[in-house]
Order: sequence, then structure tokens, then C-alpha cells
Amino acid sequence: MDIDDHAKRVGYLHTNLTALESSRRYFLLKVDKQTFRVPKDGDIDAPLNWMTKWISLEGLIKRYNGELTATEREKFSITQEPENFRDAIAHGRVHSPKLQFPWTLTKFGRQKSGRVLIDLNQQMTVEWLDNAYKLVGQHKEKVDACSKSRGFSIT
Repeated sequence: MDIDDHAKRVGYLHTNLTALESSRRYFLLKVDKQTFRVPKDGDIDAPLNWMTKWISLEGLIKRYNGELTATEREKFSITQEPENFRDAIAHGRVHSPKLQFPWTLTKFGRQKSGRVLIDLNQQMTVEWLDNAYKLVGQHKEKVDACSKSRGFSIT
């Protein structure tokens, strides 16, 4: 692995994470019969809707899964795992004692009794990064398939 392999795969993961969030938000936008307009240059605010509102990632997953029928849940429900990748990428620490690849990604959690829990301590190998971005992509495909099954245009 070199810097190009690393950067490309982290880019794939980031792209899939943001696409997954957009797909979930778009699904909820359509469920609630809201509309969205992409902001134009110079806009300083936007209407409040599922695409623009602040909501925790956990809350977004719960709301999405909560909107699914029992039949849909079997095919289209998503897990917390993609958000764990997102949290690690956003809040983790990357380190390599010998300054060589693969780097290690460590995500620290909450403190407990004077210590800090470790939520993730993972070497960012080609295989791990490939599996991560592919899993996130599979979750996005589920959300998009659910949108299509309800007749929501996803373009």
C-alpha cells in the first residue's frame, strides 16, 4: 500500500458515507412529502426539511428504519456499522509509529474510571478500506432500492 492506495480508498469511503446520508435524508424528505432545492451561490439560509435539518446520525438511522413496513424492514433496514466508520474517520486518530503504510485508525470513546474506552483500533489495510466502502455502498443501495420500490425518483 502507498499513499495513492490509501487516499483513493479513504476517498471512496468518504464519498459513500456522504451519499448514504443523502439517500436516507432524501427518502425521509419524500416520506414527509417535502421538497428540496439545492442552494444557489449567495444563499445564506435554506428552508428546514430533511435535507437541511440537523439530526444525529443515530437519530437518522432510527427514523429511516422506523419508517419501514415489516416487509420493507426485511429487505431494506440498515445497521449502525456505516456510522461507526464515519465516526472513526471524523473523530479518530491516525498513526504509524514507523511512518509507513498501513496506518492505524484509533477511535477513542468515553472515559470510564479514569481510563478511556477504545471504540476502534484498526489497521487501515487495502482490504479493510475496501470492505468498509463496499459495505457503506451496500447500505446506500438498500435505501435507494426502498425509495424506488415506493415510487420515489432518486435522481
